[in-house]
Amino acid sequence: MRRPPRRLIGRAIALALLLTPAIRPALGATARAASPRPLTLWLDWYPNSDHAGIYVALAKGYYARAGLAVQPRVPAGAADALTLVAHGTGDIAVSYEPGVLLARARGVPVVATGAIVQGPLNCVMTLADSGITRPRQLQGVTIQRVVHGLTHLADQARHT
Repeated sequence: MRRPPRRLIGRAIALALLLTPAIRPALGATARAASPRPLTLWLDWYPNSDHAGIYVALAKGYYARAGLAVQPRVPAGAADALTLVAHGTGDIAVSYEPGVLLARARGVPVVATGAIVQGPLNCVMTLADSGITRPRQLQGVTIQRVVHGLTHLADQARHT
């Protein structure tokens, strides 16, 4: 099994431990306390390679050494993590940039504190029977870009 790059692990640990204001107090006195502080971390979807650093830190005991009992949880839907944190059902969440921007625009008191991955996770997909196998074949073709959290706006625009 291929090991995740150290940079990915380090960045995920930094996100989960150092950059989130909700955790900063835990790194002080609580880190030296006898029992670790429970911390619920809502993922953006099912555990996958984007979360490798979170799970490596959990397995190696990095959170416990910082005085945290981190519990990653899987939400029912990809857009639910921010709402769960906003309602007090969790401490921190992994989310997508557009979702954070939309939540802030609606007055949801969430803050982006770091990035788990350092580049976009976008891809181009086509139907197998389309015959498109290379990017240059997309020239002159109409495509739709789906942005997490904004898909419903594209649907509304098409129907107005």
